[in-house]
Amino acid sequence: MIAQGTPGQLEADPHSIMGPFLAGAAAVRRDRRARAGSDGQITLQVGDLYNLHDVSAAFPLHRLTVLTGPSGAGKTALVLDSLIPAARALLSDSAPPGHVRRLDLGRIRQVVQIDASPIA
Repeated sequence: MIAQGTPGQLEADPHSIMGPFLAGAAAVRRDRRARAGSDGQITLQVGDLYNLHDVSAAFPLHRLTVLTGPSGAGKTALVLDSLIPAARALLSDSAPPGHVRRLDLGRIRQVVQIDASPIA
């Protein structure tokens, strides 16, 4: 845990890293040289899988990307059942899953999947 308390308590805590940002006393620095999408992107086209039908997606490289949607919208089907297996297949010169119509990984050369499985 990096902080505990209300936003007001964190603002007043001299040891709080987030306090100055919450109080408006510090500005978030942004690297203006790097624009979203300027470093390329991963593009994916999926045919029919579960409730996905002719879906296209683009994920910018070098950015934290979040995929959201209601339960049953196809988030897992898009990422865990399509993107990851197709990327692994492409990188190992194997055939991608049949429902994946197109995948362009840009400069990606390795896939590492991290999940919330217990270590022990």
